[in-house]
Amino acid sequence: MNETPFHFALRETQNRLQNRAVWIGMISAGIILGVVSPFGSGDTIGRVPLLLFWVFVCVTTHTLGTFVATAINVILAPTRLPDWLKITLAGIGVGIDVTIYILLVNWVVFGLYPFEMPYFQILSLNILFLSIVITFANVLIGREISKTEPEPNLAPQPALLDRLALSNRGELVSLTVQDHYVEVTTTKGSELVLMRLADAIKETAPTQGLRVHRSHWVATHAVSNAKRDGARAVLTLSDGRDIPVSRTYVPAVKEAAFLP
Repeated sequence: MNETPFHFALRETQNRLQNRAVWIGMISAGIILGVVSPFGSGDTIGRVPLLLFWVFVCVTTHTLGTFVATAINVILAPTRLPDWLKITLAGIGVGIDVTIYILLVNWVVFGLYPFEMPYFQILSLNILFLSIVITFANVLIGREISKTEPEPNLAPQPALLDRLALSNRGELVSLTVQDHYVEVTTTKGSELVLMRLADAIKETAPTQGLRVHRSHWVATHAVSNAKRDGARAVLTLSDGRDIPVSRTYVPAVKEAAFLP
């Protein structure tokens, strides 16, 4: 039951939008752009509508960019492309999608025909350049934060968490095989780690958990419901996902008192 890049990106985008700091950043950027009035936007509408417009644009483009970049990163993760090329391709993908979106928004709001030159060329090149730069900055900043600011916690933590970005280090929920990667899901988010499932499970201690399938491991504290499905079973986790239990692992689930 491997997730598609679409579903993975959707969940990561939803997690990002639950972060208060992200909202502060988007709204602040929108207010700044509303004051600066780039591209002559202040010549057509009033100050308050202009501020609301740019806040809306910042929120929607950030959301779109996060979704697209995450989906592309998941698709490219199993490849042997160098990191810089993966990030560049993700930035180009974001730039193309955001350019199309902004062209349509400007057409509806300001009546600017999307393919009028040199408007189309200037806008698309600026957005493409900024998208690549911002994508690189997000990746590099995230890596530096994870290196220099370890999460303060006196309790013993699973070694597996050290492989994750700081923003994703929460209580372990599940491990799922994704091609050559393991998707590590915590209470703070999900991240792909290049390793075998068996090796990842070894790094989950002291978190108690069960391997329930050749492709799945779950933390026992995260199991909210269990039901039989013929000779197999299905576990429902605290985040609402259903994880299949293969016939081989049903006895272990019974021993953990999740099934009668």
